[in-house]
Amino acid sequence: MSTVTSVTKAGDFVLSDRFLLTSYRQHPDTSEPLSIDIRQLVTEVQIYESISHTTLSGRLTLTDGASVLDDLPLTGHELLEFSLYTPGMSPKDTDTPTGYDFTRESGHPMFVYKIENIIQQNKGTKMYTLEFCSREEIRNSQRKISRAFTGQVHQIVHTILRDDLK
Repeated sequence: MSTVTSVTKAGDFVLSDRFLLTSYRQHPDTSEPLSIDIRQLVTEVQIYESISHTTLSGRLTLTDGASVLDDLPLTGHELLEFSLYTPGMSPKDTDTPTGYDFTRESGHPMFVYKIENIIQQNKGTKMYTLEFCSREEIRNSQRKISRAFTGQVHQIVHTILRDDLK
């Protein structure tokens, strides 16, 4: 991972200053969900997109040496908010948005669905791999439509997309 402002090699990117992991649990003092900024724990970010797969997914590797994540129980139902872009292509510098914006403000946060490779490296240091996906993948796995349709194909598709899948 790189945080430089100029491209030095293929794959360089700039990660947002805020990288939030939000639990399904409530903060003890407020009615807001419990969130932790994990920016300093991020070791690796992988994002997958494909022509044959209609949703985005990825893997996030965290190294936690200060037991930051012990306060937030990891269950695989967390929300992940971050943004990243190619150096020199800041989303604020252009009229057309560039990069990835997975924040609640954009309406496209990512959802953690799997936690694996929890490794205790040495005293107090743990490594985690969180797998995440977009909202569309969650909806796709939760909603099944099984009924007969009549009419023209474009009307059926419109009905399914607008009424059933929202």
